Amino acid sequence: MAHQGGIHFFVYMLRCSDGSYYVGHTDDLETRVVQHQHGALGGYTATRRPVALVWSAEFASRDQAFLRELQLKRWSRAKKEALIRDDWSEIGRLGRGPDRSERVPAVPRLRPAEGRATLGMIPRLRPCLTARPTLGMSGRSDHPLGMSGHSKDPLTLSVGGPEARRSRRVSGKPNGEDPR
Repeated sequence: MAHQGGIHFFVYMLRCSDGSYYVGHTDDLETRVVQHQHGALGGYTATRRPVALVWSAEFASRDQAFLRELQLKRWSRAKKEALIRDDWSEIGRLGRGPDRSERVPAVPRLRPAEGRATLGMIPRLRPCLTARPTLGMSGRSDHPLGMSGHSKDPLTLSVGGPEARRSRRVSGKPNGEDPR
């Protein structure tokens, strides 16, 4: 969908006929919802029709939309429903709860207190996530987002930046499960 200032990208959430949620991103929201509604895309929503658009947000770049999509796919059902209601206090509460899927555990650290070291807790910083799809024979990215990388998996997330050398595969399934 073209707008003044260029193309915009959307992250969207659909409620499927079985009550589950599907999160995706696109540059043409109206067309994409119709495609899901008619089963034209196959996959998760094709067998869970009819679907209804329950939430969407607009982004200036595909990369921003893609990262938001990945974030929302990790959220619990309750957190997604709070987002649909635009209930930011509930989203914050759920983010601090014991069932938080994005929770990063605190790590012990020695802190000086009155001239001696004591054991305190500080939160661990979140790692930086970078998407790196497989390069094709031409040496250019075959990924539809035009990103480049050197992984053997079609799409991996490198955790901790380039120096960390750790990756985890991102599945194409809407619930984030890896089919392997």
